[in-house]
Amino acid sequence: MQHYRLGKFIRSRYDEFISRDYSPYEILVQSSDVDRALMSASTNLAGLYPPADNFSTWNQNLTWQPIPIHSLASQLDNKLRLNASCPRYDELRTQFRSSDIMHQINEENKDLYEYLTNHSGRSIHDPQQVDYLYDVLYIENLYHKKVPDWAAKILTSVEMRNLTAFSFKMITYTTEMKRLKGGPLIKEFIQHMKDRISGNMDKRRKLFMYSAHDTTVATVLNSLDLYAMIPPPYASLVLVELLKNATSKQYFVRIGFKNTTEDPYILTLPECQQICPFDDFVKLTKHIIPGDWSAECRKAGFVQYLGGSYLGILIGGILTMMLVLAVPVMLCIRHRRTAQEPPRYPYLHLQMDDEEA
Repeated sequence: MQHYRLGKFIRSRYDEFISRDYSPYEILVQSSDVDRALMSASTNLAGLYPPADNFSTWNQNLTWQPIPIHSLASQLDNKLRLNASCPRYDELRTQFRSSDIMHQINEENKDLYEYLTNHSGRSIHDPQQVDYLYDVLYIENLYHKKVPDWAAKILTSVEMRNLTAFSFKMITYTTEMKRLKGGPLIKEFIQHMKDRISGNMDKRRKLFMYSAHDTTVATVLNSLDLYAMIPPPYASLVLVELLKNATSKQYFVRIGFKNTTEDPYILTLPECQQICPFDDFVKLTKHIIPGDWSAECRKAGFVQYLGGSYLGILIGGILTMMLVLAVPVMLCIRHRRTAQEPPRYPYLHLQMDDEEA
């Protein structure tokens, strides 16, 4: 229902921009190859494109029409599921886990880790493990299930919330990690916008929608230095919009983030304005855009890097998040992990080793 309502919100925002009837030329929908992300996209599209006339109403008893959703196998996906093999990123992740920053955080929270380990029956030793446990407890509390007394004492604690929020930042903590994890999707956004500006894109194309995960949303936001240390909530939405000034003919980029609010927050890219000139946006993000991603993913030894009309793109994920580029880019649907066994973690955090599952 949250995603259906989000689809209706997108319809209201872009109702004068996109057609009421679905057109394969107008919108392209991509999802990570995860069931709940695909379900999120389908539900969202039901709200975005309800049958509008007798032509699209193929069943009088069903106010729904089928809309295609594209996906790539998870092991090949370096943009939404972020599962594609990248040995260099794995090295960076390992190095960060052994960094002074992580040692300090773990030392400061060792008493909390011990408390959680003793009561949960699972080994809790870093922010990522705290996030997994917090997620389960948060969901149970949200749906009015009885939370154990030991959990109720710390569920709303600042320490639990901060560690959970930090677990998302860990994915792209350094510039190079941003480049390898968030860079490919942001690069695609920019290429879509360039194609629109140059005329290399079909003029009928108006919207790109991506359905992915909370980690995808946090990765994009943190790579752009826009993550506010708040885990993306259910049915979150990131909007990346290409705007054109009708008088000057200049192009601009506007980024919005809709979490639990009625309207999206407009985010400001560091060193730019809320309405950021397109050329400035490209320059300010250049350091996180990979050239040859596959080459940069090879292990240590490769060169280090220093750190009036709409174009929209959406990313999202289910309890998933979506993000859309609205040729404007927008839709972010959030995927939350479920607490079911087996496997122990049906949805692994991006930086979690397989052997830890």
